[in-house]
Amino acid sequence: MTPAAELDEKFSELTIAAFHAALHGGEITAAELVDWYLARIEAHNLAGAELHAVVTVNPRARDEAVARDEFLATEGKLCGPLHGVPVLVKDQAEMAGLRTTFGSILFTEYVPEEDATVIAKLKDAGAIILAKTAMCDFAAGWFSSSSLTDHTKNPYAPERESGGSSAGSAAGVAANFGLVGIGEDRRIDPDSRRVQQPVWSSRHHRADQSRRVLAAGAFSGHPGAGRSDGR
Repeated sequence: MTPAAELDEKFSELTIAAFHAALHGGEITAAELVDWYLARIEAHNLAGAELHAVVTVNPRARDEAVARDEFLATEGKLCGPLHGVPVLVKDQAEMAGLRTTFGSILFTEYVPEEDATVIAKLKDAGAIILAKTAMCDFAAGWFSSSSLTDHTKNPYAPERESGGSSAGSAAGVAANFGLVGIGEDRRIDPDSRRVQQPVWSSRHHRADQSRRVLAAGAFSGHPGAGRSDGR
């Protein structure tokens, strides 16, 4: 088996628990996992399968992974429940210093100065924001096309719709572009009239967990949790 094939076998069906166990056992590093996902994105996002699931890769992701590895080596423990976990985040959640487009060509140059609530909670838990993912313009639809990324393909059936508006996170996790994907959906609250609920997925989530809150309280009851200014 080639080294590349060995990595594919090791990482393709990885879970958070298995990843952390392997970290403790010295079998892999967070930097190696980030490198593998970045290679997958490079090979199949705009090239190869042309999935169009990722909008922007975080250029600091590998440095952050190295920092997590150094922390574990020095302290002998994980820095949080999501230590070193590479996460894909729907491009509706603002992240300081990283372009946030809301799926629209109108915001191709917009770079927030503060983290949205969900981003801050992920970072506090030790996660690595690997990339921002595709969505239909301003999350205003159930489909997977946008003015910025065109059509986001279903990795298992490219001719089929991958859904929306969190198409990039769903397709990205299915294509092994990240270990966890964050999206969001809307429900109508009788009091506030607009409340965002986060959704998350991994390659091993159960159907009854598909709407489970990953970072408890990140969005619940907070209409503007995808923004850093609360609007």
